[in-house]
Amino acid sequence: MPIAIRKLFGLTLFVQILCLDSAPLARADEIRVLYYPPWNISKLPLYLARDTGIFERSGLQLSWTDPGSNNNLLASMKKGEADILVVSANHVVQNNASAGSPYIIVGNTGYNYSVFLVAPTINRPADLKGKKIGSGEPGSTPDQLTRLALRKLGLDPDRDVTLIHSDEARSADRAGALISGQISGSLVTAEAMYDLDKTGRLKDLRVLADHKQLKIYAGGGADYAMSSTFLRNRRLEAKSFM
Repeated sequence: MPIAIRKLFGLTLFVQILCLDSAPLARADEIRVLYYPPWNISKLPLYLARDTGIFERSGLQLSWTDPGSNNNLLASMKKGEADILVVSANHVVQNNASAGSPYIIVGNTGYNYSVFLVAPTINRPADLKGKKIGSGEPGSTPDQLTRLALRKLGLDPDRDVTLIHSDEARSADRAGALISGQISGSLVTAEAMYDLDKTGRLKDLRVLADHKQLKIYAGGGADYAMSSTFLRNRRLEAKSFM
């Protein structure tokens, strides 16, 4: 075999070996982002950065996963299936307290504007006794906040009212149930208020109290947490992401 051909063959083989070796490295460099719930308005800056390629221009290779439910989210967190979480802080606390893979909260986007919205026949908190109140799935952030709001209003969420849990329902969905008369009250966020105002239905309901009156300053579903391993071993990438 001529020397030139042998050199070309050797170079081709070398390049093929490099390509084979580089594939696992590319996968290893991928940063796994787990986010839930996907509809929070406070996640808009994150989506903007993702959709306009800001992360890629910063040299980050990200994979995005919406687990689809609180239970799936907590299961993934427990198994350490994410490097970065964009979730509610209570998810992180619940995971860490139940001996899941440790995550560290590194930032948040402030708190949500929310109101306790009720049917027009409800004039005061006592009128809610014996009524149905919309809530999220048991143990979720909306459920915990609904229970807290009811207690702030002087009501026992387990005795004075009937909580109607809707798995994965958005605040706007609970507002819809309020409009249709399925429930008499619900804690709703700014997104739902905007939708109701836009369709002219907000005037058909009554705001019993807002988050300031209730002294509830809850995160907007976009608290940022990172696995302790990722934060320790890939600190520059962590800083680039933030």
